[in-house]
Amino acid sequence: MCRWIESIALRNGRFLNLRYHQNRLNNTLLEHGGKPFLLLDTLLATHKTPQQGYYKVRILYSKDRFLQVDLAPYQPKVWKRFELVEATHLNYCFKREDRAALDSLKKEQDVEIIITQNGSITDTTYSNLIFEKDGEWFTPETYLLKGTQRQILLDTHKIKEAKITQCNLTSFSHFKMINAMMTLSESPTYSIDQISKGKRSFIPST
Repeated sequence: MCRWIESIALRNGRFLNLRYHQNRLNNTLLEHGGKPFLLLDTLLATHKTPQQGYYKVRILYSKDRFLQVDLAPYQPKVWKRFELVEATHLNYCFKREDRAALDSLKKEQDVEIIITQNGSITDTTYSNLIFEKDGEWFTPETYLLKGTQRQILLDTHKIKEAKITQCNLTSFSHFKMINAMMTLSESPTYSIDQISKGKRSFIPST
């Protein structure tokens, strides 16, 4: 049975960007032969939540049922180094609970992976990416997962899509990881020099 998740930010008792999460949840169900049945605002209203602090709320669901809600304090991890990994086989266009394919790309737990496909930059193992050039922010047009924060920033014209590849990566000065928990203003900023120059190719086991 396929199971999917939505990770939603809870800040000082308020759930953020529920409309974007609801749209993605509905699209996931429709793409897998189900029908939208789960209203996030109604579901979350039934759960007692902290009124202070920043939390990650994880909703687990399947094609025909709500399964679980988990809540945990959130603090973004700061990475020292990133590695490019070519993974043309990888398909992660829906936010699945099963992350085995993503986790298998990692060789070192203290190094985050930037996934490329045919040389084009896509995502990390748990976020979309944005890159800075001359004071403007750009996101790869070749993303894997349609992230809610990425879509919000596009809709509000704070970022633009661009063709970003391993070859033109050094034309950008900095980058950020973004997802439902890491906004443009709050996500740590990294130097492009923190990305290893080489690229590792991942060949899935048969």
